Amino acid sequence: MSFWHKLFGTLMPDTFKDMEAESRLWMLQCPACGHEVSIWDLGGIRYKAYSKGKRMLRRCRGGCGKIKWHRVYKKEMKEPQASGTV
Repeated sequence: MSFWHKLFGTLMPDTFKDMEAESRLWMLQCPACGHEVSIWDLGGIRYKAYSKGKRMLRRCRGGCGKIKWHRVYKKEMKEPQASGTV
């Protein structure tokens, strides 16, 4: 856990699980190789945020290792499919 995870987990324990769940939906994608990693896995928190066209200059943690402007986007949660008809 990063410093920020520990800090917010201590200061705001009631909303910390929601912060983690939403931060795991926010992804960084390398334009060179397509590798994706969540903001949470990088040690960050992105909670109740909005972005359109946001980019972050980073070294790819995937296969290529290149420094590129990674795309920041939020994964859409898939609706659970109903089993059977009503």
